[in-house]
Amino acid sequence: MKKAELLRLQPMLSVVSSNVAAIRLYRSMGFKEWAVEVEALKVGDIYHDEILMRLELGP
Repeated sequence: MKKAELLRLQPMLSVVSSNVAAIRLYRSMGFKEWAVEVEALKVGDIYHDEILMRLELGP
């Protein structure tokens, strides 16, 4: 993989909005929130939002 291709990579993840510890960890690693998927996950009868995060690499 060429250096220019590596600079365009953006690792992405999603985390349930109520998982404050995980959100704090990902932020400490440089991940930033870029979207929220409302009611993305259903556990039993309860819906949960997911926060989409990405790590911008490169300049």
